[in-house]
Amino acid sequence: MELITIALELVVITISENKEVPDVDSAPNNFVSDSVRWIYTWLERGEYVGLITKLEEEPDSPNLREELRLAMIKRAEAVTRFTQELEWWIKESKKPNPKIRMTQSGVLIFEDTNIKAQRDNISKDIISKGNIQIGSNYNLGDFGIVGSDGPEGSNKSRSIIKMQGNRIEDQQRESVDSLTTGNGLKTNSKSKNIGEQSNAKKFTTIDVFYATDRKKTGHSKPTKKYGGERNNLADSNQEPLQYGICKVSIPSNHEVGKIEAPKWWKFEFTSNPEKHIVLKKVQESSKDTFFHEMNVAIQSRKKEEAFVFVHGYNVTFAEAAKRTAQIAFDLNFNGAPIMYSWPSNGLMASYTMDEANIEWTQPHLQNFLNDIMHKSTAKTIHLIAHSMGNRALTRAFADLSNNHKKVVSKKFKKVILTAPDIDADVFKNQIAPAMLKSKSHITLYASSNDLALIASKKVHGYPRAGDSGEKLLVLKGIETIDASDVNTGLLGHSYFAESLDIITDIFKIIHEGVQASERKDLTIKSDDRGDYWIVPGKTV
Repeated sequence: MELITIALELVVITISENKEVPDVDSAPNNFVSDSVRWIYTWLERGEYVGLITKLEEEPDSPNLREELRLAMIKRAEAVTRFTQELEWWIKESKKPNPKIRMTQSGVLIFEDTNIKAQRDNISKDIISKGNIQIGSNYNLGDFGIVGSDGPEGSNKSRSIIKMQGNRIEDQQRESVDSLTTGNGLKTNSKSKNIGEQSNAKKFTTIDVFYATDRKKTGHSKPTKKYGGERNNLADSNQEPLQYGICKVSIPSNHEVGKIEAPKWWKFEFTSNPEKHIVLKKVQESSKDTFFHEMNVAIQSRKKEEAFVFVHGYNVTFAEAAKRTAQIAFDLNFNGAPIMYSWPSNGLMASYTMDEANIEWTQPHLQNFLNDIMHKSTAKTIHLIAHSMGNRALTRAFADLSNNHKKVVSKKFKKVILTAPDIDADVFKNQIAPAMLKSKSHITLYASSNDLALIASKKVHGYPRAGDSGEKLLVLKGIETIDASDVNTGLLGHSYFAESLDIITDIFKIIHEGVQASERKDLTIKSDDRGDYWIVPGKTV
């Protein structure tokens, strides 16, 4: 996810109902960051996207390149200011009797003039000699403003990025070595079974089977085949789901936890399968053909298994396909990866619309899982959901457990709930009891550093099931894993697929089938709620 998305997501979802930044001029005691106002307005007008579109048409235009470079510097300054303000706000809001709060319209309320004066001083002196600092971990290089004609300090930025890459590569090699003793996951050098090697092994193509109730756009590009609208049909008796296979390429130099993409600051305006994860083709099929081809793929593998991934909020069809392929590749999954893609609008400002759509999609997902149970030849099916996607998956699974307990227990061996954006009380009292009627192994990953869920809690007023700390959900029959200590980046919301520590832990769940108590990398904790486990934060 782009850093601009990370910085904006927390505030934009709170103002999504109004579709505009609140007017702070008429409320002198209120505050909305000028940087947020600028970025949000810029995105809404589509100027950034417009520049990229123009450059795709005129890639050799020096004027457009310079315009983009200057725009990105301006963007970096704005995001930096907001990031520091955000870090300060989170710190202040966690204090006893905080003097600051955020309304659902996205306005910060200051109940003490001294506190407001503190905030006003934060944005000063953060830009020096062309090198923008964000906390202690980021600089202008992280925004991509690097190169010979970049600002002072860009060479240093490039070396930092390269050094991080080397560390990741070292960790990958260590994981391959540890796999021989059953303590790690395979990386691309050992993943020959999960996809078709192409172009002299410069990239691997993975077949991602998909079901979606998104409406087709009529666009010819694979990345734009399905949009964010519901596939509402005139005939209510007709199934809204559409089926097919996505062909997704993974480059040979892929790093675990990354979705490599074109870098605009390197003037890469088209995807290259030798460098990037690319959705190359979307091949639609009938329902019968879908299950036939999926079963053929399952039966051709050593382990006749599959997993179904349900994505979260602010995810396009193409992004979901690439994420599913990345998960399959990084887990060295020797089965059929299946994506269920519901009509997320793929926009930061569409949180409430996505909430409506995840509720709308639930019966479709439930029907799909029921079909998977009865029509798939897989002996084992794992279910993985992220963020808002957990709302549909958990309710669908709960209903299936009530009505088909034996089949559910036999087919769905592992259920993995990552960063669930669900009301914690609703999950505990209404959903979990029904899910536990099955004999499936259920794992819940939570984090106290998940800023997206912190924002969701602010919006809804109640803790989320993916929260950690005092509100960590510990339920008998569900293994709760506290991922607060892992390195998760600025937003800390996609750790399930980006953190090597968590990917390794999920690898052990799926491949080795071991309980949390048997996974040596985890630390057990016990309190009056029961037992839960912590993932030590040892990996960048």
